[in-house]
Amino acid sequence: MREEKGAVLFIEADTDTCDLIATMLKYAGYQTVIASTVSQGVQLARDRFFDMILLDWWFEDGTGVELCRRIREFDRNTPVFFYTGITYKPNLNQAMEAGAQGYFVQPTDIEDLLLSYLKDHKLND
Repeated sequence: MREEKGAVLFIEADTDTCDLIATMLKYAGYQTVIASTVSQGVQLARDRFFDMILLDWWFEDGTGVELCRRIREFDRNTPVFFYTGITYKPNLNQAMEAGAQGYFVQPTDIEDLLLSYLKDHKLND
């Protein structure tokens, strides 16, 4: 059994993407908690500590930018990365202005995302 390296909150409305990314993160040694709406994501981010938060752009109850802003109201420290299929420069700018540390366009290799995170946030390797 692999040693856990940290906990990741992945907020994504598409169940297939959730399953795929959760499996990849688990294989890389990370515990993954999944939410599929803005409200679930905010609640989970309030209720427990995560080493990293990954989020998509569109949800049935809002956007990733709204979600990021709501998380930043009570948590200024946890790294937040967008992991989305939205590729427009204005969207990237909105995400960064909302408080995200990075913006990855799907299908980014999960290892690239984790390496980017680890470079700045020395988790266990």
